[in-house]
Amino acid sequence: MIAAAGVAAACLVGSGVAALPASAQVSGQTLYASATGTGDCSTSTNACSLSTALGEVTAGGTIDLVTPGAGADYDGNFTVATGTSTSPVTVQAGPGVTDPTLDANNNGTVLTIDSGAYVDLSGITITGGSGSGIYNNTGTVTVTDSTISGNSADLGGGIYNNTGTVTVTDSTISGNSADLGGAGGGIFSGGGTVTVTDSTISGNTASDDAGGGIFSGGGTVTVTDSTITGNTASDGSGLFNNVGSVTVTDSTISGNTAAGAGLGGGIFNNDGSVSLEADLLATPGGAPSGGECVGSITDLGFNVSDDTSCGFASTSTSISNSSAAEHLGPLQNNGGPTQTIEPTVGNPAIGLIPNQTSGLCPTSDQRGVASVPEAPCDAGSVQVASQTISFTGPASGTIGGEATLSATGGGSGNPVVFSIDSSSGAGVCSVSGTDGSTVTFTGVGSCVIDANQAGNTDYLPAATVTFTVTVTDADLAVTTPANITTPATGADGATVDYTMPTATDEGATATVACTPPPGSTFPVGTTTVACRASSSDDTNSPVSTTFTVTVEGAAAQLSDLATAVQGVGPGKSLAGKVHVARSSLAAGNIAKTCSTLDAFINEVRAQAGKKIGSNQARQLVADAQRIQAVLSCQGDQQHGG
Repeated sequence: MIAAAGVAAACLVGSGVAALPASAQVSGQTLYASATGTGDCSTSTNACSLSTALGEVTAGGTIDLVTPGAGADYDGNFTVATGTSTSPVTVQAGPGVTDPTLDANNNGTVLTIDSGAYVDLSGITITGGSGSGIYNNTGTVTVTDSTISGNSADLGGGIYNNTGTVTVTDSTISGNSADLGGAGGGIFSGGGTVTVTDSTISGNTASDDAGGGIFSGGGTVTVTDSTITGNTASDGSGLFNNVGSVTVTDSTISGNTAAGAGLGGGIFNNDGSVSLEADLLATPGGAPSGGECVGSITDLGFNVSDDTSCGFASTSTSISNSSAAEHLGPLQNNGGPTQTIEPTVGNPAIGLIPNQTSGLCPTSDQRGVASVPEAPCDAGSVQVASQTISFTGPASGTIGGEATLSATGGGSGNPVVFSIDSSSGAGVCSVSGTDGSTVTFTGVGSCVIDANQAGNTDYLPAATVTFTVTVTDADLAVTTPANITTPATGADGATVDYTMPTATDEGATATVACTPPPGSTFPVGTTTVACRASSSDDTNSPVSTTFTVTVEGAAAQLSDLATAVQGVGPGKSLAGKVHVARSSLAAGNIAKTCSTLDAFINEVRAQAGKKIGSNQARQLVADAQRIQAVLSCQGDQQHGG
């Protein structure tokens, strides 16, 4: 064990630190390193330097970095010299520690992976390298939840992979450069295997040569669920393939710039093979100089490009020369560990891949957001599911009425909000209440209602759904007055001043006319009064109704008088006189009828206040005199003598 530790220490580049006792060198051990540590690596409070820890760690061991990125950086040049395929060395942020930073201060490579060494890097930042951020010769390095930024080299500013194996997951490689005619600003691979998953490669440069984001000089490069954007090179700004085999799946390649007269802003395949499947290639403002693609591209289907340079066949499920560039969000935090570019409403990449297409819809996207089961999925690195609104409202309404609106929205769970569309007739309707769910109808016309549902990180905003309600005035209606019965007051009948019927109309003012009108003289007998209501905005106008006015003549009034005097006065004298008057009238003897009524009036007056109450007497006299007026009784007969 001591000998093994000595070999590890000897392989440490520039450590200058003696080996720890054998008791500290146990496979599976955890060592603790701080930016200024001088301890024995045994605990976080007794941390050693990172160089010391790397010299003492054995295969399967872990080094916890306990100094956060906000504190002092781990300055220097570091080397991993041990680890196996089954027991790699792990260098990671310690528990509760954020973004510990390894910084070469522009003096050489930050982290070198020796030939045959295996290392897992997690949760760290690598910066300040002037000979690559990570240099991997023939070793194996896995980078997870990390950032490689601000490094430069002739080849592979961020990561240089000779013929080893590099796996990058949930990480960001940005702002690195390949200088002085170099290649691979972000990643340079001379062979071996490079796998990039759920990561963002952005803002890297190889301005004098090729592969601003990735340069493949041989071997295999696989990019999945990742974003390559904002990189610059003379050729193949996003990705340049020289003689290797490159496969890009479910990824977004956007806004890369071919410098000068360079070609292939997105991808340049010089020699070898490049296969694209379910990728989105689009650059806001138009495809870059030389196009999104240069060279032979194998189209595996369901790709989207904003130009024709990638050569997608017309019979393919892929889309060329699309409007995708017009419907892209910026590179930003859309959730997940890395920044991404989100397609927006109208992007043809959205829903391009039907869910029944086996193997093409990813389980989750670059952000780690799970794809929506049983739904189409999108080309590119971000799956933003579409959602739809199911909305039906009342087909019609009437002025003064209201209705409750309801709709079923999509998977975002946001409420469906209702509003009045600008095309709706002015003053026809309004919405109120929770999310505008109550609509009130205020005028005749078309009430156009919009239903909207906001999106979130998993769902696009739903397309607006409109619904039109035809608002009418309620059908014109008119009340029917009760039939009227009144006694005649003269030979020509009676003047009847009835109340006009009422029209119901919520819109324009309705007019009502009746014949004969109120205040007319109605003859003895029954007269039908016809009334008609009219309105300019009702299809059922005019509306008619009728009622009757019955004017009682002398015979009917004598019948009423006979009823009124039953049991009134002394004995049956009054009732007898009314009986004589009725008989005389029936016989056509008007004179006798009139004189009998005179006698009736005289007797009532004589008994007023005695056998007949005063008020009742006055009413009986008035009734008798009214009958006399109807009969046109003359002289003393009419006035009771």
